[in-house]
Amino acid sequence: MIAPAGPLHDRLAGLGLADDMEAASAQLARAGLTDGLPVYPPTPARVADFVAGRPAVAPDRPVGPIPLALAPPTEWDLVACAVMAGCPPAAFGLVTAALAAMTAPAFNLLGIQTTTSGVAPLTVVSGPAGSPPTLAVGRAVRLALAVLGNALPGVTNLSTQGHPGRVSWCIAEAADSPWPALHLGAAPDSDTGVTALAGAGHVEVILGRATVEVDVSVLAEGCRAVRGAGLTGGALRRQVLVVVPPETANRLAGAGLSRPELAELLWRGSGGPAAGGGVGEAEVLADGPVGSPADVLVAVCGGVGIKGTIVQTWGSGSAVTVGLVPAGG
Repeated sequence: MIAPAGPLHDRLAGLGLADDMEAASAQLARAGLTDGLPVYPPTPARVADFVAGRPAVAPDRPVGPIPLALAPPTEWDLVACAVMAGCPPAAFGLVTAALAAMTAPAFNLLGIQTTTSGVAPLTVVSGPAGSPPTLAVGRAVRLALAVLGNALPGVTNLSTQGHPGRVSWCIAEAADSPWPALHLGAAPDSDTGVTALAGAGHVEVILGRATVEVDVSVLAEGCRAVRGAGLTGGALRRQVLVVVPPETANRLAGAGLSRPELAELLWRGSGGPAAGGGVGEAEVLADGPVGSPADVLVAVCGGVGIKGTIVQTWGSGSAVTVGLVPAGG
């Protein structure tokens, strides 16, 4: 059992929380501790049962302070958020790994929590995680960011138009992907990992109607569109997430394309390299140059069909990958 401690624990203790879901949800909503939807009451018994049922895995780095809070969250508080979200204990490692990624300095969570842009952290699960409960994992992450980070809509979270991903935004790579898991490039010693990025808008593209070359061209045009959306002077966002369905991914792999090779084609096709090999005006953002083909993240997600998605990222900060390792390992 973990020690019952932390700011959220103290606030819950002061509520005299009811065990009934409806009554407890109303109490928590009035206290500003929910996302507006019903939640499971994080009673001591529920938290204890959750802790007893979680697997012995942990992120390969600790969860840091969640802005606007100054101290790292306690384990009890993290578990309470997962309980409220309806996240099963077996998926708790994914929640903590996602939060570890998002609290890494490179991710710039403070900017995401306070920007006026409509942006939300997106989690991509990869590796042999089976069919993780992505909706519950994403909601647990989101509750932790809001409740433990004191990111309150209209108060500290000043997003002009908001984003539906601020309720839950988590996807998982498909088991029938032809390529190694997405996280392995950054966390090669972990079977399972998560990649977190700051997602904004996204567009759907239709693939598989002609040749592989046409598929690559369609994806590249989609990348160019989202990398330049909302920017001026030909500027491009550095990173982009390309989500292709398994059918298309296997078609591309069958033509001899690896994930890094596809990423390079899409980077170049969407305006990555400047003429002459330098960095031109069209490739410069407020915080630096476009980067490299590694800034095109390709994930294989979804089911039957030929519809892909290009996700626009926020203009500041970088995607971060965290692997899951045996607890204490």
